[in-house]
Amino acid sequence: MPKVSIIVPIYNAEKHLRRCIDSILSQKYEDFELILVNDGSKDSSGFICEEYGLRDKRIKVILKENGGASSARNVGLNTAIGEYTAFSDSDDWMEEEWLSAMMENIGNTDLVIAGYVNHEGDEVVNKPLPLVTYSEGEIGDACFTLLNSFQMGFLWSMLFRSSIIKSNHIIMDENMTFQEDLDFILRFLTYSNSFKTIDSCQYHYYYTNKVSYRFTVYGVVKIMNSLKIILDESGYNHWRDIYGDSVLLIPLQNNTNISMKEIKSYIAQYGTYHYSATASVFLKIETLLPTFLAVFFARIAKFMLRKMNKINY
Repeated sequence: MPKVSIIVPIYNAEKHLRRCIDSILSQKYEDFELILVNDGSKDSSGFICEEYGLRDKRIKVILKENGGASSARNVGLNTAIGEYTAFSDSDDWMEEEWLSAMMENIGNTDLVIAGYVNHEGDEVVNKPLPLVTYSEGEIGDACFTLLNSFQMGFLWSMLFRSSIIKSNHIIMDENMTFQEDLDFILRFLTYSNSFKTIDSCQYHYYYTNKVSYRFTVYGVVKIMNSLKIILDESGYNHWRDIYGDSVLLIPLQNNTNISMKEIKSYIAQYGTYHYSATASVFLKIETLLPTFLAVFFARIAKFMLRKMNKINY
Protein backbone atom coordinates (compact mmCIF):
# COMPACT_ATOMS: atom_id res chain seq x y z
CA MET A 1 0.00 0.00 0.00
CA PRO A 2 1.40 3.44 -0.90
CA LYS A 3 2.11 5.80 1.95
CA VAL A 4 0.60 8.84 0.22
CA SER A 5 -2.26 9.34 -2.23
CA ILE A 6 -1.93 12.45 -4.43
CA ILE A 7 -5.19 13.52 -6.08
CA VAL A 8 -5.24 15.76 -9.16
CA PRO A 9 -8.60 16.87 -10.66
CA ILE A 10 -8.20 17.61 -14.36
CA TYR A 11 -10.37 19.53 -16.81
CA ASN A 12 -9.06 20.86 -20.13
CA ALA A 13 -5.57 21.21 -18.68
CA GLU A 14 -3.46 20.14 -21.67
CA LYS A 15 -1.35 23.32 -21.61
CA HIS A 16 0.23 22.69 -18.21
CA LEU A 17 -0.68 19.09 -17.33
CA ARG A 18 2.64 17.50 -18.33
CA ARG A 19 4.53 20.01 -16.19
CA CYS A 20 2.34 19.13 -13.21
CA ILE A 21 2.63 15.35 -13.61
CA ASP A 22 6.38 15.46 -14.30
CA SER A 23 6.96 17.47 -11.14
CA ILE A 24 5.05 14.92 -9.06
CA LEU A 25 6.88 11.97 -10.58
CA SER A 26 10.18 13.76 -9.84
CA GLN A 27 9.54 13.86 -6.08
CA LYS A 28 12.39 12.62 -3.90
CA TYR A 29 9.81 10.87 -1.73
CA GLU A 30 8.62 8.09 -4.03
CA ASP A 31 6.17 6.01 -1.96
CA PHE A 32 2.96 7.42 -3.37
CA GLU A 33 0.11 6.76 -5.76
CA LEU A 34 -0.91 9.49 -8.20
CA ILE A 35 -4.63 9.61 -8.93
CA LEU A 36 -5.41 11.56 -12.10
CA VAL A 37 -9.15 12.27 -12.33
CA ASN A 38 -10.12 13.39 -15.84
CA ASP A 39 -13.31 15.36 -15.26
CA GLY A 40 -14.72 15.04 -18.77
CA SER A 41 -12.00 17.06 -20.50
CA LYS A 42 -12.65 18.02 -24.13
CA ASP A 43 -9.02 18.64 -25.04
CA SER A 44 -6.07 16.21 -25.05
CA SER A 45 -5.86 15.96 -21.25
CA GLY A 46 -7.32 12.45 -21.30
CA PHE A 47 -4.70 11.21 -23.76
CA ILE A 48 -1.94 12.75 -21.66
CA CYS A 49 -3.25 10.98 -18.54
CA GLU A 50 -3.41 7.63 -20.33
CA GLU A 51 0.10 8.11 -21.67
CA TYR A 52 1.52 8.67 -18.20
CA GLY A 53 -0.59 5.85 -16.77
CA LEU A 54 1.16 3.39 -19.09
CA ARG A 55 4.59 4.74 -18.14
CA ASP A 56 4.39 4.61 -14.32
CA LYS A 57 2.62 1.95 -12.26
CA ARG A 58 2.04 4.43 -9.43
CA ILE A 59 -0.47 6.32 -11.58
CA LYS A 60 -4.21 5.61 -11.55
CA VAL A 61 -6.24 7.25 -14.31
CA ILE A 62 -9.97 7.78 -13.80
CA LEU A 63 -12.35 9.14 -16.46
CA LYS A 64 -15.66 10.62 -15.34
CA GLU A 65 -18.36 12.90 -16.67
CA ASN A 66 -17.79 16.57 -16.01
CA GLY A 67 -18.97 17.51 -12.55
CA GLY A 68 -16.49 20.09 -11.29
CA ALA A 69 -13.32 20.00 -9.23
CA SER A 70 -15.05 18.96 -6.00
CA SER A 71 -16.74 16.05 -7.73
CA ALA A 72 -13.41 14.96 -9.23
CA ARG A 73 -11.66 15.18 -5.86
CA ASN A 74 -14.38 13.05 -4.28
CA VAL A 75 -13.82 10.35 -6.87
CA GLY A 76 -10.14 10.54 -6.02
CA LEU A 77 -10.86 10.29 -2.29
CA ASN A 78 -12.99 7.19 -2.88
CA THR A 79 -10.12 5.60 -4.77
CA ALA A 80 -7.25 6.66 -2.47
CA ILE A 81 -5.63 3.98 -0.31
CA GLY A 82 -2.64 5.89 1.10
CA GLU A 83 -2.08 6.52 4.80
CA TYR A 84 -1.89 10.22 3.94
CA THR A 85 -3.66 12.32 1.31
CA ALA A 86 -2.34 15.28 -0.69
CA PHE A 87 -3.83 17.35 -3.50
CA SER A 88 -2.54 19.29 -6.49
CA ASP A 89 -4.13 21.53 -9.12
CA SER A 90 -3.41 20.44 -12.68
CA ASP A 91 -1.89 23.77 -13.76
CA ASP A 92 0.57 24.05 -10.87
CA TRP A 93 3.90 22.31 -10.23
CA MET A 94 6.01 21.18 -7.28
CA GLU A 95 9.69 21.22 -6.48
CA GLU A 96 11.22 17.82 -5.76
CA GLU A 97 11.05 18.10 -1.96
CA TRP A 98 7.40 19.16 -1.76
CA LEU A 99 6.24 15.77 -0.53
CA SER A 100 9.31 14.82 1.51
CA ALA A 101 9.17 18.10 3.47
CA MET A 102 5.61 17.34 4.58
CA MET A 103 6.27 13.66 5.26
CA GLU A 104 9.30 14.47 7.40
CA ASN A 105 7.13 16.71 9.58
CA ILE A 106 3.84 14.82 9.87
CA GLY A 107 4.95 12.71 12.86
CA ASN A 108 1.98 12.08 15.16
CA THR A 109 0.06 15.12 13.98
CA ASP A 110 -3.02 14.86 11.77
CA LEU A 111 -2.20 17.58 9.27
CA VAL A 112 0.80 19.45 7.87
CA ILE A 113 0.36 22.88 6.30
CA ALA A 114 3.26 24.06 4.16
CA GLY A 115 4.09 27.39 2.60
CA TYR A 116 3.96 27.94 -1.15
CA VAL A 117 5.19 30.11 -3.99
CA ASN A 118 2.52 32.38 -5.45
CA HIS A 119 2.70 33.29 -9.16
CA GLU A 120 0.45 36.16 -10.20
CA GLY A 121 1.38 37.67 -13.52
CA ASP A 122 5.07 38.57 -13.39
CA GLU A 123 5.06 38.71 -9.59
CA VAL A 124 6.49 35.69 -7.73
CA VAL A 125 6.20 35.69 -3.92
CA ASN A 126 7.20 33.06 -1.35
CA LYS A 127 4.55 32.45 1.33
CA PRO A 128 6.32 30.58 4.15
CA LEU A 129 4.80 29.61 7.49
CA PRO A 130 6.54 29.31 10.87
CA LEU A 131 7.62 25.87 12.07
CA VAL A 132 5.01 25.33 14.79
CA THR A 133 2.99 22.38 16.13
CA TYR A 134 -0.51 23.19 17.42
CA SER A 135 -2.10 20.84 19.92
CA GLU A 136 -5.81 20.34 20.57
CA GLY A 137 -6.33 23.41 22.78
CA GLU A 138 -4.45 25.68 20.37
CA ILE A 139 -6.21 24.87 17.10
CA GLY A 140 -8.73 27.72 17.42
CA ASP A 141 -6.11 30.43 17.80
CA ALA A 142 -4.08 28.86 14.99
CA CYS A 143 -7.09 28.96 12.67
CA PHE A 144 -7.62 32.62 13.49
CA THR A 145 -3.99 33.43 12.62
CA LEU A 146 -3.94 31.40 9.40
CA LEU A 147 -7.27 32.75 8.18
CA ASN A 148 -6.10 36.31 8.70
CA SER A 149 -2.93 35.61 6.73
CA PHE A 150 -4.89 33.89 3.91
CA GLN A 151 -2.96 30.62 4.28
CA MET A 152 -5.70 28.28 5.42
CA GLY A 153 -7.94 27.68 2.41
CA PHE A 154 -5.77 25.67 0.00
CA LEU A 155 -5.87 21.86 -0.16
CA TRP A 156 -2.68 21.66 -2.20
CA SER A 157 -0.46 23.09 0.54
CA MET A 158 -1.44 20.35 2.99
CA LEU A 159 -0.90 16.69 3.89
CA PHE A 160 -3.89 15.02 5.60
CA ARG A 161 -4.06 11.86 7.71
CA SER A 162 -6.39 9.71 5.61
CA SER A 163 -7.91 7.77 8.52
CA ILE A 164 -9.61 10.95 9.78
CA ILE A 165 -11.05 11.63 6.33
CA LYS A 166 -12.40 8.11 5.92
CA SER A 167 -13.64 7.42 9.47
CA ASN A 168 -15.58 10.69 9.56
CA HIS A 169 -16.79 10.54 5.94
CA ILE A 170 -15.26 13.91 5.06
CA ILE A 171 -15.74 14.71 1.39
CA MET A 172 -15.84 17.82 -0.76
CA ASP A 173 -19.22 19.56 -0.70
CA GLU A 174 -20.26 19.57 -4.35
CA ASN A 175 -22.97 22.15 -3.62
CA MET A 176 -20.37 24.78 -2.77
CA THR A 177 -18.90 26.97 -5.50
CA PHE A 178 -16.72 29.17 -3.31
CA GLN A 179 -14.21 28.27 -0.57
CA GLU A 180 -15.00 24.57 -0.79
CA ASP A 181 -11.36 23.85 0.05
CA LEU A 182 -11.67 25.79 3.30
CA ASP A 183 -14.90 23.97 4.15
CA PHE A 184 -13.14 20.60 3.75
CA ILE A 185 -10.14 21.72 5.85
CA LEU A 186 -12.24 23.10 8.70
CA ARG A 187 -14.39 19.97 8.86
CA PHE A 188 -11.19 17.92 8.98
CA LEU A 189 -9.89 20.05 11.85
CA THR A 190 -13.05 19.49 13.91
CA TYR A 191 -11.89 15.85 14.23
CA SER A 192 -8.16 16.57 14.60
CA ASN A 193 -6.04 16.65 17.73
CA SER A 194 -3.09 18.57 16.31
CA PHE A 195 -1.53 20.00 13.17
CA LYS A 196 1.80 21.49 12.15
CA THR A 197 2.86 24.39 9.94
CA ILE A 198 6.23 24.34 8.16
CA ASP A 199 8.30 26.94 6.34
CA SER A 200 8.91 24.86 3.21
CA CYS A 201 7.77 26.61 0.00
CA GLN A 202 7.89 23.88 -2.65
CA TYR A 203 4.46 24.19 -4.26
CA HIS A 204 4.12 26.70 -7.12
CA TYR A 205 0.61 28.07 -7.34
CA TYR A 206 -0.44 29.94 -10.49
CA TYR A 207 -3.19 32.45 -9.92
CA THR A 208 -3.61 33.26 -13.63
CA ASN A 209 -6.60 31.61 -15.32
CA LYS A 210 -8.02 30.23 -12.07
CA VAL A 211 -11.81 30.03 -12.20
CA SER A 212 -13.79 32.64 -10.24
CA TYR A 213 -16.50 31.11 -8.10
CA ARG A 214 -19.76 32.56 -6.88
CA PHE A 215 -20.24 33.37 -3.21
CA THR A 216 -23.31 31.81 -1.57
CA VAL A 217 -24.99 32.14 1.82
CA TYR A 218 -25.01 28.35 2.16
CA GLY A 219 -21.23 28.14 1.81
CA VAL A 220 -20.41 30.89 4.31
CA VAL A 221 -22.82 29.58 6.95
CA LYS A 222 -21.40 26.08 6.56
CA ILE A 223 -17.84 27.36 7.00
CA MET A 224 -18.84 29.44 10.01
CA ASN A 225 -20.47 26.45 11.69
CA SER A 226 -17.19 24.53 11.45
CA LEU A 227 -15.26 27.52 12.74
CA LYS A 228 -17.58 27.85 15.71
CA ILE A 229 -17.05 24.21 16.65
CA ILE A 230 -13.27 24.53 16.46
CA LEU A 231 -13.16 27.80 18.39
CA ASP A 232 -15.60 26.62 21.06
CA GLU A 233 -13.59 23.46 21.64
CA SER A 234 -10.42 25.54 21.91
CA GLY A 235 -12.01 27.86 24.47
CA TYR A 236 -11.77 30.82 22.10
CA ASN A 237 -14.33 33.36 23.29
CA HIS A 238 -14.20 35.80 20.40
CA TRP A 239 -15.37 33.62 17.53
CA ARG A 240 -17.87 36.29 16.50
CA ASP A 241 -14.92 38.52 15.54
CA ILE A 242 -13.88 35.97 12.92
CA TYR A 243 -17.48 35.28 11.96
CA GLY A 244 -18.31 38.92 11.40
CA ASP A 245 -15.09 39.73 9.53
CA SER A 246 -15.42 36.75 7.23
CA VAL A 247 -19.06 37.28 6.35
CA LEU A 248 -18.56 40.99 5.75
CA LEU A 249 -15.34 40.80 3.75
CA ILE A 250 -16.05 37.86 1.46
CA PRO A 251 -19.01 39.39 -0.43
CA LEU A 252 -17.24 42.74 -0.70
CA GLN A 253 -14.15 41.09 -2.18
CA ASN A 254 -16.25 39.17 -4.67
CA ASN A 255 -18.24 42.05 -6.16
CA THR A 256 -21.20 41.50 -3.86
CA ASN A 257 -22.80 38.97 -6.21
CA ILE A 258 -25.14 37.60 -3.58
CA SER A 259 -28.78 38.39 -4.26
CA MET A 260 -31.61 39.18 -1.86
CA LYS A 261 -33.61 36.47 -3.59
CA GLU A 262 -30.96 33.95 -2.63
CA ILE A 263 -31.03 35.06 1.01
CA LYS A 264 -34.83 34.81 1.15
CA SER A 265 -34.67 31.38 -0.44
CA TYR A 266 -32.07 30.34 2.13
CA ILE A 267 -34.28 31.50 5.01
CA ALA A 268 -37.23 29.55 3.63
CA GLN A 269 -35.30 26.33 2.95
CA TYR A 270 -32.71 26.15 5.69
CA GLY A 271 -33.59 28.52 8.52
CA THR A 272 -30.49 27.56 10.44
CA TYR A 273 -27.78 25.27 9.16
CA HIS A 274 -26.86 22.09 11.06
CA TYR A 275 -23.22 21.12 10.54
CA SER A 276 -23.64 17.62 12.02
CA ALA A 277 -25.40 15.81 14.85
CA THR A 278 -22.80 17.13 17.28
CA ALA A 279 -22.67 20.68 15.97
CA SER A 280 -24.18 23.68 17.68
CA VAL A 281 -27.22 25.15 15.97
CA PHE A 282 -26.89 28.78 15.00
CA LEU A 283 -29.64 31.11 16.06
CA LYS A 284 -31.21 32.72 13.03
CA ILE A 285 -30.16 36.18 14.08
CA GLU A 286 -26.54 35.01 14.55
CA THR A 287 -26.55 33.31 11.18
CA LEU A 288 -28.41 35.76 9.01
CA LEU A 289 -28.03 39.26 10.43
CA PRO A 290 -24.33 39.65 9.52
CA THR A 291 -25.12 38.50 5.99
CA PHE A 292 -27.96 40.99 5.62
CA LEU A 293 -25.72 43.76 6.92
CA ALA A 294 -22.95 42.72 4.56
CA VAL A 295 -25.23 42.93 1.54
CA PHE A 296 -26.89 46.13 2.71
CA PHE A 297 -23.69 48.10 3.30
CA ALA A 298 -21.91 46.63 0.29
CA ARG A 299 -24.73 47.70 -1.99
CA ILE A 300 -24.71 51.17 -0.51
CA ALA A 301 -20.96 51.33 -1.13
CA LYS A 302 -21.40 50.26 -4.75
CA PHE A 303 -24.20 52.81 -5.22
CA MET A 304 -22.00 55.61 -3.86
CA LEU A 305 -19.10 54.55 -6.09
CA ARG A 306 -21.33 54.64 -9.12
CA LYS A 307 -22.50 58.14 -8.26
CA MET A 308 -19.00 59.41 -7.53
CA ASN A 309 -17.35 57.87 -10.56
CA LYS A 310 -20.37 58.01 -12.88
CA ILE A 311 -19.94 54.37 -13.75
CA ASN A 312 -22.52 52.95 -16.14
CA TYR A 313 -23.56 49.35 -15.58
